Amino acid sequence: MRHLGTLGIALLVGCAGIGGTSTSTKDGERWSTRAAERGAVRVERSAPSEVPIGQAFQYELRVENVTRDPVEDVVLVERACDGLALEGAEPKPDSMEGGVAKWAIGGLKPGEAKTILVRGTPSKTGDLDCNCEVTCRTPVYGTVLVVEPKLALAAETPAAALAGETITLSYTVSNPGTGRAKTVAVTATLPEGVERIEGGRDVKLELAELAAGASKTFKVPAWATKTGSFALRANATAEGGLAAETPETPLVVTQPVLAVSVAAPEKWILERPLLCSVTVKNGGDGDAREARLEVALPKPHELVAEAGKEAPRSAGANRFAWALGTLKPGEERTVEFHVKVKAAGDLTLDASASAFCAASATASKATAVAGVAALLLDVADAIDPVVVGGDAVYRIAVTNQGTAAATNIAIACEIEDGMEAGATVGATEGKAEGRTIAFAPLPSLAPGETATWKVVVRATKEGDARFKVSLRSDQLERPVEETESTRLFK
Repeated sequence: MRHLGTLGIALLVGCAGIGGTSTSTKDGERWSTRAAERGAVRVERSAPSEVPIGQAFQYELRVENVTRDPVEDVVLVERACDGLALEGAEPKPDSMEGGVAKWAIGGLKPGEAKTILVRGTPSKTGDLDCNCEVTCRTPVYGTVLVVEPKLALAAETPAAALAGETITLSYTVSNPGTGRAKTVAVTATLPEGVERIEGGRDVKLELAELAAGASKTFKVPAWATKTGSFALRANATAEGGLAAETPETPLVVTQPVLAVSVAAPEKWILERPLLCSVTVKNGGDGDAREARLEVALPKPHELVAEAGKEAPRSAGANRFAWALGTLKPGEERTVEFHVKVKAAGDLTLDASASAFCAASATASKATAVAGVAALLLDVADAIDPVVVGGDAVYRIAVTNQGTAAATNIAIACEIEDGMEAGATVGATEGKAEGRTIAFAPLPSLAPGETATWKVVVRATKEGDARFKVSLRSDQLERPVEETESTRLFK
């Protein structure tokens, strides 16, 4: 029969135990340390407060791990005291000899307890001073993680570029391994003809460390200084002999080359629309992107866009611009327009073409503009027919339809038989000699102006008469003639 609580004895046994886990740094390395701490196994003895002599009774031994860490190889030894004979236990001891019982309990988890019921018979009166002892082992474990960092390197570079164009070289270094890669460096030597924007051809990019599974991308601005085909490559290294490299990637550098030509007549007439054209050609091996044409026109001339074609945009005072888009190698574009010619002299068109990463190209063309005198002669009789004995009046008009003044305009008239010269009046003085009437030369006749003369002729004989007028000037290579018929009747 079990009587608990009448007598209780607790025994704490100290064992080396495992404390917590801490992390520290040593010589730049992270260390995981499980430190030992003082642990305890608690043994409680519970028995009746009194028992009759010679009567068997049982008492309880309770072994408990009161630490936060497991203990191993727990052994409990119970020694029979003077006046008490041990008779048995539950569970049975692993050995029982000479009044000594021994239990190999084994391991106890944190907070775990084992209870043993012991039977015995007292053989004398008085206090029974029994004792037990317990031993245990608390293991201290240390763990070292073995890792294998690795390096991988990838490059992303353009396959083609223009000379002078800014390009971006992208390098991504990664660690596909299981540990940190330390002192990581990405290096590259750019080929001659490719340089970093800040100058130089050497690339060196560094990382203190790269965690497992992590990656880092570096972007390097660069530019091509000349045309050609180049091979780009890069390397990555880290502590422990780690290395990686990129495959060779090609870069083809080309360049657009612009040429401009202006087509216009060598000579032109004042105030007549002048048709001009400008051609821009890409004679290089690279695309001429964002190509643009500008034309400068001297004042007071005016540019008129061709109907149905793109009108130019103003690029400043008497400057005009066309967006040509992209010109492929060997491609050309021509822009046509009219110029409203408003002044004599040299009319010079200045054209310039530009494009992305291309040198500007220019061309000029001069057209000699001059005014031209164009004289119109008109002769008419005021009365037709004319009675013999009466007067026929002829009006002579000379109009300058041209764009320049006509000079030394001379009018001469011839009359036939049956006609007799009479009075004259007009822009200059006339004089009759026989059947010829000559007027003094008119020094100048401006464009758009008209000079007039009148000649009176007496009809002396019936017939079909003719009045002939001849016009001469400095600008005429041969005379202009006109004849007016008049019927003379009787």
